[in-house]
Amino acid sequence: MDKKGVLEKLNLDANYKYICFVGHLAPWQGVEYLIKSSPYILDKCPNTKFIIVGEGPKLEELVKLADHLNISQNYLFTGYVDYEKVPLYINASNICVAPFVIERNERIGLSALKIYEYLACGKPVVASKITGIEELLSASNGGISVAPENVHDLGKAIVRLLQDDAVGEKMGTNGYEFIRNYHSWKVAAANVENISYEVINNFKKNNSS
Repeated sequence: MDKKGVLEKLNLDANYKYICFVGHLAPWQGVEYLIKSSPYILDKCPNTKFIIVGEGPKLEELVKLADHLNISQNYLFTGYVDYEKVPLYINASNICVAPFVIERNERIGLSALKIYEYLACGKPVVASKITGIEELLSASNGGISVAPENVHDLGKAIVRLLQDDAVGEKMGTNGYEFIRNYHSWKVAAANVENISYEVINNFKKNNSS
């Protein structure tokens, strides 16, 4: 997508860089750690805004936290957004985040779908170092994994990418290529086709003897 066109469509100021989170605003998402890291990020990179896409039980608390830290002017809480429109917000952003917390996610696991969506849009990702997520970012070279629930580490990683466009763009390209080469529908279809051929051939061999 053309970023300039997306920014205009969403009525977002092109003079800012945007950090985006997409997801259900539940306790295990850890969005409060992003908000708590924001004063540090804004001190280093004042022309930054944060987009929180989604709704959930933590929404009101998160809005109040941003207000308490006097950074609400740098936050856009979209509330519910149709799934078809979510890629617009991702593509309008410079960095996407997934600051998952440890307890629930290590205990019962989590879906990496959010990370795949970020990578597929060619965005560098900053996410918690949690089983499955850390390995995905390492394999794709598409982002930075940080200690979960660590405001300082999260803020430093985001600032690093905000201050070095080349690094962020390289990670974004890496992530996009990783998804295209290993996780696209075309690749999935080819894998299914190969498995089907293998099953048919094995069936023929077993029934010809």
